[in-house]
Amino acid sequence: MRPEIIAKKLAVEVRKNAQNAWVWADAVRMHQVLWNLLRNAAKFTPEGGRIILESANEGDHVSVSVSDTGMGISPESLEQIFRPFEQGKATGDHRFGGMGLGLAISKAVVDQHSGLLRASSAGAGLGACFTIQLQTVTPPDPTTERR
Repeated sequence: MRPEIIAKKLAVEVRKNAQNAWVWADAVRMHQVLWNLLRNAAKFTPEGGRIILESANEGDHVSVSVSDTGMGISPESLEQIFRPFEQGKATGDHRFGGMGLGLAISKAVVDQHSGLLRASSAGAGLGACFTIQLQTVTPPDPTTERR
């Protein structure tokens, strides 16, 4: 995604606020989910916009949010955005490419990890935020030998 971020002159900010980010998860699948959310943020944010990747703890959960200053999501589309092949009214003409499967797959992966994936937006033109929430686990004991 680096070439697109550079070409569109997007500002990317990473805020690592979570103190406990240990989760029991498939790292490859979680990477796929984060990549998809970041890719969408880059795709739907106009030149000169901003993307923020932020982690935080909420009780015994960790959340990772991808926020952008992009085109936003209408309230009626927010309810449908995780359905397969659903791209919302703003992208119904497919001008941004894709088949509308990324968010459906991402939600299914997060669901399989007993987590939550939610979207929020103040509306069209006002950006969007996608948040993954997973239960944290006790970090492994560094003095224990691994095999």
